[in-house]
Amino acid sequence: MDVSGKIQRRLEGPKTLARRERFKKKAELRTEAVLKKLRVLEHCANPRLYEYSKEDLDKVFDAINQQVRDTRLQFNRHLAKKPFTLDE
Repeated sequence: MDVSGKIQRRLEGPKTLARRERFKKKAELRTEAVLKKLRVLEHCANPRLYEYSKEDLDKVFDAINQQVRDTRLQFNRHLAKKPFTLDE
């Protein structure tokens, strides 16, 4: 860890640090689980075993992309919520 990282940890309270560590742990595990499921879905691309159309693919990936957009929106909404203050 570099010096700026150590300084940043001192500036953050223990609660903030614990919440950050908890987020990192959960986000890494859950992201890896999503990526693993996508790799499993990739097995369906084998045309010797499965038959699918472009329309099928569009439906599958439209659903996946919509969920990614919705999830990102939830994260962005929470980041945008800041208490009102007259201070800069």
